[in-house]
This record gives sequence, C-alpha cells and structure tokens, in this order.
Amino acid sequence: AMSTQNLGIAQIVRPEIPVRKVRNVIFYVYDGFSWEDFAIARNYSHRHRGRTLALERLLSLGTTGSMLTHSLTSIVTDSAAASTAWSTGRRTANANLGVFPDGQELTTIVELAKSRNLATGLITSTRVTHATPAGFTVHFKDRNKEDEIAAQYLEIQPDVILGGGSRHFDPKIRKDERDLFGEFASKGYSVARTEAELDSLSGPKVLGTFTSTHLPFEIDRVHQNSDGPNLEQITRKGLQLLSGADNGFLAQVEAGRIDHANHNND
Repeated sequence: AMSTQNLGIAQIVRPEIPVRKVRNVIFYVYDGFSWEDFAIARNYSHRHRGRTLALERLLSLGTTGSMLTHSLTSIVTDSAAASTAWSTGRRTANANLGVFPDGQELTTIVELAKSRNLATGLITSTRVTHATPAGFTVHFKDRNKEDEIAAQYLEIQPDVILGGGSRHFDPKIRKDERDLFGEFASKGYSVARTEAELDSLSGPKVLGTFTSTHLPFEIDRVHQNSDGPNLEQITRKGLQLLSGADNGFLAQVEAGRIDHANHNND
C-alpha cells in the first residue's frame, strides 16, 4: 500500500510502514558519533579492511530516519538531555536525566518496559552510571552525581547492568562508604567485578562493573593490555542473559567511548 502527503507544491509518495509487534528492543547508541565519524570509519574500512562496516549493513535494513535531540538550553546537546529525549520523548536541559528543569519527573522507556513486565538492560563501555544509560533510567537533575545515580539503579532495578564504574558502588571509594555491591546482592543480583567473572555471571539479575572508571579504548585494550572486557564481550553476555526473559526485553547498548575520543580530538 502507498500513501501520499500533499505539501501544496508536490506530492511525496511513500510506502506505508507496517505496524507489527516485536518481542525485543535493542537500542544501540554510538555516543558522540557524528556523520564525520561515520565517513572516516567507512573510508578506513573500505580502503584498508576491504569490507563494509557492520553499521552500514545495519542501516540498510528496515526503516531509517533521524531525530533531533538538542536540549531546551542549547542546540549542542549533552548525553543526559539526548538520552532523555530518546527515553521520554521530551526535551530537557543539558545535565538533566529524566526530569524537566523544574524537577518534574518524566516517564522513561525503562519504566514503561518494566510496567509491561519486560526485562531491561543497560550495557555500556562507559561507567554504568554515565549520562546515556542513566538518561534511560533515572530521574535526577545532575548527571555528575553518579553515586546518587547508582543508588537510584538499586530502586529501579534494571535486570542487567554491565560496563565500567565500580567506584560508584564500592564502599571503599564512595564518600558515604555505602556498599552498593552488597545491597545489589541482597536484592538477588549476581555481582561481578573482573573480566574473569564475566562468563560465570548468571541471571536473571546481574551487575557487572569491570573497571573503576570507563572500559578502556579498544586500541589500548588490545595493544597495551589494559584491564577490562570490551563492549562486544559484555553485549554478548548481556543479550544472552536477557534472551531468557519470559516477555521479551528492552536493552540499551552504548558505545560510549567514541564521544570521549572526539572530545580528546583523538
């Protein structure tokens, strides 16, 4: 079936988008990733690897479009406002997570998923309390208060949390000396803190923070033997755990260190 939209000057003919139910949603985030990054990566892969990017193949499937995620306060968004735009459909100020600037809480997609008994997961190469996963999940006005964001995760309880950032759960490092690792374990979570413990993680609820801060850049992990698993490893494990959910799942998977490399002009 085809439909037309009369714009007064010309008619655009477009195919109808079929509405169908899906069981699982995987929301991939390439944080800080611009079309310039895409062009550089695509050129490198074609010229030096002789093949297309996985991202190119992904974008060639199904329906694609674009979404503006600038914040209420700037056309240059930050990750908190951008992730909130994705997760709530509302714009907010930079640094705000799941709230308007006046503090009014917004309903996040993780909350909607949990209300429908879907499993939920946050998988990231950054600290798990960083702005992009937090924007899918919590209600907080300051993205930088990651100790408090970690405590909100305990209240909201996403089923799978995998990435870096153990310092925000560790009583030896937190200023309030609160043992969030122990508190998550008391809520039924399997807790892992090293790459060696990743494979043995079993669900349905898991918390894995494999480095004190972000996971290492992949080039450093490979060539400098930096500690920690990579995004592929934790994504495979996280999706394996989530795939056993009775009613399907919602997972955010973030390649967050692209953003950091761009900030560093690296």
